This record gives sequence, C-alpha cells and structure tokens, in this order.
Amino acid sequence: NDAGMDDYLSKPVGLRTLQDTLARWLSPKTAAQPILDFEFLDSLEDLQAEGKPDIVVELVDYFQAAGPEKVKRIREAAQSSDAASASREAHSFKSTCHNVGARRLALVCQKIEDTQDGSSVGLLDKLDSEFTTASTELRALVAKRKAM
Repeated sequence: NDAGMDDYLSKPVGLRTLQDTLARWLSPKTAAQPILDFEFLDSLEDLQAEGKPDIVVELVDYFQAAGPEKVKRIREAAQSSDAASASREAHSFKSTCHNVGARRLALVCQKIEDTQDGSSVGLLDKLDSEFTTASTELRALVAKRKAM
C-alpha cells in the first residue's frame, strides 16, 4: 500500500502468529498455483509409445516410490543446518515434481533450493503438506487412468 505497510502484528506477538505471518510473506505463492498441471500431464501422451506402459503412470509410480525418501533427505539436511545439501536435494526433487506436473510442490522445492542461510527449516511443514496433497491427487489420477 502507499503508506508502506502491508501487514502488522499486534503485541504481544505469539510464536505461531509470527510464523504464520512470515510464511505468508516469505514463502512462494503456492496457493495461486494448481496442485497439478494437467495440461502438462496431457502433453505427455504425445510421448506415449504404442503398446508400452502408460508413461504418466510410470512417472507417477516413480514419484510415489522415490518421493518419501527425497522429502526425508531434504528434511534431514535442513534440520542439521546443511543448507548446501538441502539445496541440492531440493533441486533434485524439484525436477521429479516437474516430471509429474506437481507445480506447487516444485515451487516449495525451489524456495528451499534458493535458501542458503539455513532458514529452509521453516519450509519443511509446507514441503510435507504439499507432498501429501500432490501424492493424493496423483494417486487419484492414476486410478482414473487405470480404470480407462
């Protein structure tokens, strides 16, 4: 706004209120992004070879199998204040997320990747929740594809 004040915290400031406010202003704008990029997922069908397993299902299966370990590695690195490892792991997982159209989760990974001062610990809950949400949506997508 013109007065230079976009938000405020009234005293006494509770830790949860401070965390929520910082998360709102410092985290990527994930809420505006769809969970999955269905246009991208549809475009993968152009790569589908006749008589071969469903490429989308194959990519989602890999995401579902590898994702928990990748999230765990990011968490462990961030919690041990190893910003370089957290960044490297987040970069790797971001690519996996893009491969299945999990754009909101990829944005969280990008934010962790860009964080070099150890403050990525504050993004771990968001990483967990976005991974859970993307996994749920992708499982539903695979179930629909297998039912076709």
